[in-house]
Amino acid sequence: MKNPPSKLDFVVYAPKFDENSGGAIALHRLCHILRQLGQRAFLWPISKPSPIKHSNLSLKLRECHFLINKFRNGEFYKNPGFDTPTATPETLLNAIAVYPEIINGDPMGCGRCVRWFLHKPGFHTGRIEYGSGDLMFYYQDTFRSNVPNLIDGGLLQTLWVRDDIYHEPETIRFPRSGECHMIRKGAPTRNFHSEQSLKLDGLSHKEIATAFQQREIFYSYDPYTMYSSYAAACGCDSIVVPPAGMSKRDWYQDERKRFGIAFGMDEISWARATRAKALESMRLEEKNAIDSTLRFIEICNSYF
Repeated sequence: MKNPPSKLDFVVYAPKFDENSGGAIALHRLCHILRQLGQRAFLWPISKPSPIKHSNLSLKLRECHFLINKFRNGEFYKNPGFDTPTATPETLLNAIAVYPEIINGDPMGCGRCVRWFLHKPGFHTGRIEYGSGDLMFYYQDTFRSNVPNLIDGGLLQTLWVRDDIYHEPETIRFPRSGECHMIRKGAPTRNFHSEQSLKLDGLSHKEIATAFQQREIFYSYDPYTMYSSYAAACGCDSIVVPPAGMSKRDWYQDERKRFGIAFGMDEISWARATRAKALESMRLEEKNAIDSTLRFIEICNSYF
């Protein structure tokens, strides 16, 4: 299903693609889905100076700085499987800018800003400086607290379910054994995992999938990463270590988001009983994410 194209282009302000960064995936995926739905959508690399925002000497100095960082950090990498062209400076003149919540102001200078909360306001930077006319969207309900100017229908998700590699092993060559764990955006006050546990942070998707298919237990100190569901889909006991002060209801009210995942050590039996539904639930969420993008287009068309 495609919506009529927006009268304005969409330009998503994004870092280079990183398969281990949920934020980078979400931003690149949004551009891809918008184009799949018939919209004119593009990426603009974070920190690349905008000719609308800067001119003459300031622009040249900022371009030099950008090129130096590009030389140090590599090209602006994209997922070759996504349709994500880079915007031209001319595109910015007739565009809606989509910024993650970590970006303050309007560095592209589009004048029409969407702020997309991929985490709680101020979580990463400690700063909350947005325009009064910005249109606010959030990735999940837990990120909507303290979001200013929130509108109805502000949920916007862009799931990319990697069921090509996250699944039960086709052949079992040996019994499962050992633990693995992940910190990501968690802030553990004490360790649930043993000293022999394999830390998965920084590993590739294929390496993580192999660990999930071979190990017995996965501990996640980040309560909201998709890796918890991926572990369940691979047949691993998936346990979210409850952050201090967070109840199961605070975590996820929708039971389907908890399929296959134990919130603490007391729910392992429930997690095992429901983990066959984990991958199916993620696929349903991926479909619902398309619907949320259609609502996003409609709201933007009405607002700007």
